[in-house]
Amino acid sequence: LEDGQVMPLGARRPHAVDVRVVAATNADLVGRIRDGGFRQDLYYRIARFTVEVPPLRERREDIPLLAQHFLQLFADEMGMPAPEITKPALKILEGAPFPGNIRELKNTVERALIESQGKDIEAEHLRLLPGADDVAMAELELPLNYDEAVRTVIERAIDKSGGNVSAAARLLG
Repeated sequence: LEDGQVMPLGARRPHAVDVRVVAATNADLVGRIRDGGFRQDLYYRIARFTVEVPPLRERREDIPLLAQHFLQLFADEMGMPAPEITKPALKILEGAPFPGNIRELKNTVERALIESQGKDIEAEHLRLLPGADDVAMAELELPLNYDEAVRTVIERAIDKSGGNVSAAARLLG
């Protein structure tokens, strides 16, 4: 990496190479260097130009564009025209915590396309990965008053189901 050369096994002279390394991690490499979990010399060899991309939950404005991109990608793979994502479904995507980041969004969109059978993506086609609803509920601030808390949960279920009261009732069991 440093010299732009490799020494193939059995060769007598190094060969010049023109390569760029693109690497991604969700680890704090500087912190890992401090605690001895990552080699400092390797970091300085690969960190010539770094780009920090915040997690999806910190850039929700990207969700519609990314969801549409993934929808088009999977529709092309399946040999069908890309359907639309309805406003209630998009609202659910924009409000989801996505602890699995962009991979989770991608999987969610693919699953929704399969479930919709090529028709427009509706709220009921969205199945967030296990644990996503738990995180969303943990982030939901409920009032301490029981009646108000029940009302908040019911309103959230109605919002999540795109205003469909029957679907909200199913969500609430």
